Amino acid sequence: MHVSRTWHSAISSSPRLWDTLAIDGVINRKNAVEKAVWWSRRARGRRAGEGSEDDAKGLRRIVITAASEINPVTFGRLYEALKQERGVGDLRELTISFVDGAIDTFEATQVSTSFAFLSEACGPSLETFVYATEAKVDCPLDISRLGAKFPSLRDFRICGGNGRRVSLWSVDVVEGYSLIKGKVPLPLARLALRCCDLFHPVKFSDFPALRSVELSIFDKGDFVVDLLSTPSLTRFHLHAPFLTGLSLSSTPDISSAWRVVEDLALVGHPFLISPLLNFAVTVNLAFPFLTTLDLTGARLTQRYLSLFDFSNAPLLTSLNLRNTTYSSLVPTLPSLLFLRSLNVANTMWTNDTFVRCLIDKTPLLTQINLSGNPLLTGRPIMELVRSRAPEEGSRSDLVDLRLEGCVGIETSAVEWLRKAVRPGGVRFQFMETKEKAAKRPRLR
Repeated sequence: MHVSRTWHSAISSSPRLWDTLAIDGVINRKNAVEKAVWWSRRARGRRAGEGSEDDAKGLRRIVITAASEINPVTFGRLYEALKQERGVGDLRELTISFVDGAIDTFEATQVSTSFAFLSEACGPSLETFVYATEAKVDCPLDISRLGAKFPSLRDFRICGGNGRRVSLWSVDVVEGYSLIKGKVPLPLARLALRCCDLFHPVKFSDFPALRSVELSIFDKGDFVVDLLSTPSLTRFHLHAPFLTGLSLSSTPDISSAWRVVEDLALVGHPFLISPLLNFAVTVNLAFPFLTTLDLTGARLTQRYLSLFDFSNAPLLTSLNLRNTTYSSLVPTLPSLLFLRSLNVANTMWTNDTFVRCLIDKTPLLTQINLSGNPLLTGRPIMELVRSRAPEEGSRSDLVDLRLEGCVGIETSAVEWLRKAVRPGGVRFQFMETKEKAAKRPRLR
C-alpha cells in the first residue's frame, strides 16, 4: 500500500497514533524486541523528530498475545529494551494473553518478569492489568499488597479457563515487595478473578473504591467472604463450579453489597448460591438499579423469582435462567414489565403454560432463548410472536427466537414463525448444536 509523502509525514510525526504496542508470540516470534523498540520510538516522536513535547508521551498501552510462544529470555530482553528507550514512563495498560499459544510453560516466570518491569518502569501510571491463560499456573502474587507500587491501578483481571486454575500465593513477586511493612489501599474499581485459587485473604478494606467484583473461586471460599461484602457494588459476578469443595462459613453482607447493583450474576452450585438468595428474601432486599440478572444453574423457588418482580426490580431488562431447576412443575412468573431478553434454555420446567404467561408478564420482550426444551409445542410460541406484532400482518417485534432442540414443535409452526419474525430471527433445528456434533462421525 502506497500513500503520499504528506500523509506519511503526518502519520510518522503524530505520536498519539503509535501509543498502543501489539505483539503476537506467533507473528512476532523473531522480531518482538526490534518491533517494540521501533514502535516505542514512534510513540515518542523520535522517528520524524517533529512530535511536540506534549504529544510525545510514549506508549500508553501494551498488548501481548500468544505470549507462551515467547521464551522468558526474549521476554526479559523485550522489557529491558523498552526501559532503555524510556518510552513507557506513562504506560496505562498491560494485557498479556497466553490463550492463543501452544506451549503453556514458563508462565509464572513471565508474569513475575512483567510485574518487576511495571514496578520499575511505570508503577505510578499503570491503571489496567489483564492476564489471560488456559494453563494451570502457580502465580506468586498477593493483590492486596500492590498499592504501594501501583497507586493508580484501577482495573485488575486474571482470567483462567479451560477447566484449569490460576493459584495466587502470598509470595514476593515485585522488586522491593518485601520491604513493604503494611498494606496501602489500592484504588481498584474493577477486580476479576476467574478460575482462580486464592491462598491469602482479601478484604474490601484493601480496595476502598471497588465497584465491580467478578469471582470464580474453586477453593478457600472463606478468603473472599469479606470481599463479597464490599458495599455499593454496581457489578457482582460469582461463579461457583459444580465440581468444587467451595463453601462459605458465614453469609456475606449482601444487603450492603447489592444495594445499588446493576449487573448481578450468581452462577453454579446451588449449595453456595441458595444461601445468598435466601438471605435476600429474609431481609426483603430491593434492587432499584438492577438491569441484568444471571442465575444459570440455580435451584429456583417462587420466593427467589418474586425478588425480581417489577415492584422490586423495576429496571430489569435481561434475565438468564439457563440450566435452572424448579421446585414445582410450572413456575409462576412475576411481572417483568421492562424485560427485553430472556434465556430459559435447557430447563425442563419450561412448557406451553409458561410461554403463554410471557404474553402478559413481559410486554416488551424482544429476545428469547427456548433451546433444549422438548415439552414445547408450536401454538403457544405462535401466540407469543403474534402478540408482539404492531398490527395485523406486520412482522413481530420479537426479533430473536432460538428453538434449537425443541423437538415438539411442528414443522408448519416453524415455517409460520420464520415468516412472522424478521429474516434470520428464528433459529431452529431438531437437535442442539452440541448433540449434533457428538453424533457426527469423526473423520479418519
